[in-house]
Amino acid sequence: MKKLTLVLIVFVMWYFGGMFRQPLLMAAALGGIVVITAMIIFSAVISRKAGADFRIKNIVCRKGYEKSVEILTSNKGILPINKMKLSVNAAYSSYPGVRLKKKFYCAAASKKHNKENLTRMYITPPYCGRLRLSIPRISVFDWLGIFSFRRKNNALSEVYVFPPDRNIKLSKTVFGAYEGDPVTEENSDLAGEDHSEIKQIREYRPGDLYKHIHRNYSARTDSVWIKEFKKENDLVFDFLLDTSCDTKPDIDSIDAFYDILYNISSALTDFNARMRMHYYNNEKKLLESFTVSDKESLGEFFIKLYDTELLCSAQDFRAAPAVLSMRGMVLDLSLRWGSYGKKVYTFSKQGYEQELQITFFSV
Repeated sequence: MKKLTLVLIVFVMWYFGGMFRQPLLMAAALGGIVVITAMIIFSAVISRKAGADFRIKNIVCRKGYEKSVEILTSNKGILPINKMKLSVNAAYSSYPGVRLKKKFYCAAASKKHNKENLTRMYITPPYCGRLRLSIPRISVFDWLGIFSFRRKNNALSEVYVFPPDRNIKLSKTVFGAYEGDPVTEENSDLAGEDHSEIKQIREYRPGDLYKHIHRNYSARTDSVWIKEFKKENDLVFDFLLDTSCDTKPDIDSIDAFYDILYNISSALTDFNARMRMHYYNNEKKLLESFTVSDKESLGEFFIKLYDTELLCSAQDFRAAPAVLSMRGMVLDLSLRWGSYGKKVYTFSKQGYEQELQITFFSV
């Protein structure tokens, strides 16, 4: 607005100065043109030394939660930059049509000040997946903040958006070893049940078996301590991700698929279980596997999923070796969850968040 106003004033002065033959008005208008030209040239010169980049190239955050993204602005010139406009684009790698755009202003000290120019922006990702942030261009203003010069910029950062924890309820019979039987002191499969080798001594937690209390250590410390034993045979599940589809699903379906998968897997890790996750890599045309044993490896697995082209045709998926013969858990893009040949639950795309939190799942 200031730029348009200044140009309009100079134009009016030039017009009336020429119409009424007023040399002073003509000189003032000419001076205004010189000033405008000088400001444009000045902004173009200082913009050659300006740049912006993301401080962290790989960022992890949760869907629906605000995340701070740090941006470093640079100025290799001697003259400081009082005002700079950054244009930030965000797009999901699987769905380029879903875009977020932000513009904000910042400053950049000159190199002689030896000062880090740190700017923060905040994003709230609406979907799970890999979100690519970019700063394709920057605009550098003159010292009056009126005219600017735009230049290209090359800065990229990957944001891996994980689903939120929903604390779903799973029955302890999920392991299948004691299906249909009550969990008792005799058949419990809690950590510390196998008397092979002591793994650690830890404080008592609700649900621990009384027979595993370390009585001597508990007596000395006036606290209840539990002997936790290493297991000779860890519980391992095969989890097949059926990402075959005839038509590309919308982003809400993919988002629900990731959310359900994450929370089921997270609940299973709470039972000290390991999962062999099998997924189809459409680029390599083969079935790949990844073992998940805790929350950290679950995060690594989701990063790998986000970096893989999962969607494929039903024909390619069923042609992969071991798909038809594999037994275990299955989750498909229609949000159907099955376990060892039995249907566990079919989630709805719009109400799965509530279903995950209020439904008690027993496999």
